[in-house]
Amino acid sequence: MFLKVLEEIKAGYVTTYAIDCAVEHPVYDPKVNLKQICDREREKWQPVFTLYKPPEVRTNPYTGKEMPVEPIYYASNAITDPDVKKWIMDNVPDYSQRLSTSEDAEQFEEERDIQKVYLFSAKQKVPPIYKALSAHFRNRLRFAFVNLESAVSKNLASEFGVVDWPTLLVKNQFATPDDSSEKHYIFTGKMKLPEMIEFVEPFALAENEKKEERVIKSKTQTTVNRQTDASGYTMLTTVNDLEDQILSDYFAGLLYVAQKDQLTHLEVLEQLSEEYGDYINVALLVVEDVEEMSADLKREFKSAKLPQFRFYPNLKTGKDKRAASFEIIVPKGVGNAAAFSTIADEIESGYQTDVKDVSDKVYYSVGAQNARDGKVTVLYMYEGGSKI
Repeated sequence: MFLKVLEEIKAGYVTTYAIDCAVEHPVYDPKVNLKQICDREREKWQPVFTLYKPPEVRTNPYTGKEMPVEPIYYASNAITDPDVKKWIMDNVPDYSQRLSTSEDAEQFEEERDIQKVYLFSAKQKVPPIYKALSAHFRNRLRFAFVNLESAVSKNLASEFGVVDWPTLLVKNQFATPDDSSEKHYIFTGKMKLPEMIEFVEPFALAENEKKEERVIKSKTQTTVNRQTDASGYTMLTTVNDLEDQILSDYFAGLLYVAQKDQLTHLEVLEQLSEEYGDYINVALLVVEDVEEMSADLKREFKSAKLPQFRFYPNLKTGKDKRAASFEIIVPKGVGNAAAFSTIADEIESGYQTDVKDVSDKVYYSVGAQNARDGKVTVLYMYEGGSKI
């Protein structure tokens, strides 16, 4: 049933594997545990689909950490060929860069020693076929996506003489005003992946001439905001990101706000993320230009002081959560161990819970009453200074 779908899309879109769960599979790689996948399949008695999506930006530019491969599980109850195909196509990695503003277009044009491919389209989303093309020539060509409604579309369309949408073209980066070579080349074939590959291939760098990854600022921000890197915490690039990542749910939040070149407690944040990340939202807000972001910082935190750690209590959302937040004061000059201890103490004292620290006498009294009331009492026993 599904092999037909895989056959249709495997050429240029994704690499596909089919696992026969009737065969015993050893664990070859802890990241792709075939035995675990098949055990889960037997429990559900239905096919399991998992995509392993490579990062669209290899390295987090703010922390230097590698961005991880993202497992995406098929969660729909509808398992038909069209549903599975749509799920795969929606999650094809996108190595093109959306040009929405003149600043985006200028940044995209700054790199002069690699040819540029443009797709002008009336579609809001980047078509899967263009994503596949960008993946095929990653770092051998640069790919831009220009939506008809974007602020920069009219100027770019005029520059290249684009009348019809969609239009695929290659800009000749090496043409000069004085020579007679073409300034750009427009694709006139059908929008089929093999034909598109054949069209752009002559302009691509050889495999051994690949460039380092380079993306415009807006692409970097949207990518790191969607995904955590190998550190485990969430990256924020604007103050407004707090609404979605910290304030929108009832989980507690820990935020570290710092300038890009002064991330003195980044290691502490990683340790805190490992220790508390299972039940609080841990995030890093990187400030690239303090002067430019000063008004937003003062509006949100009542101060532009950097760096700072801030705790957002659980069981609150929105403006109530913002109002109840507070700065965690970390003494200047202290080492990572002391900073971790200070912040951990504040997290544990600020976290709202109905767990009570009681003597054994009180526990038996409470436990007996709860039993009479039909309630369950959970006892956590610890020794000395250890904490929950």
